[in-house]
Amino acid sequence: MGYYLSDGIYLKWATLMQTIPHPTTRKEKLFAQRQEACRKDVEWAFRVLQSKWAITQGPVRYWEKDDLRLIMKTCIIFYNMIIKDECHANIGRWTPPPEDAIPIPTLSRCPPVLATHIFSRQLQICNRKTNTRLRNDLMENLWNYYGDEDV
Repeated sequence: MGYYLSDGIYLKWATLMQTIPHPTTRKEKLFAQRQEACRKDVEWAFRVLQSKWAITQGPVRYWEKDDLRLIMKTCIIFYNMIIKDECHANIGRWTPPPEDAIPIPTLSRCPPVLATHIFSRQLQICNRKTNTRLRNDLMENLWNYYGDEDV
């Protein structure tokens, strides 16, 4: 299960990773510094993707994970190609025409099976213990890589 970098206003779910608000140890300070830097980069990238393509604005909960991964990678590659091209052409920001609408995909699945799957997944996602374990694992991993650096 993947996770999202978030700030303190979100719940402590397995899929949301907040920073440590008042880090005291070097390990916590390193984690907070790296998490906040990454979150800032991701927020910037998504703002750019939303302004260029509406793909990141619709519901994606029921899409396949591999499809979402490919879509996001494609958007990032397109964005990088446009930036490279715009740097040479000195062109302003591109915005999609207002009449373009992106259709929401329709799903044809068995509703009872889908509801059971959603409920089971929701229980996994809302698990605070998983959030704590993940944060500790991430903190330990960062410490193993960057623990000797000044924080």
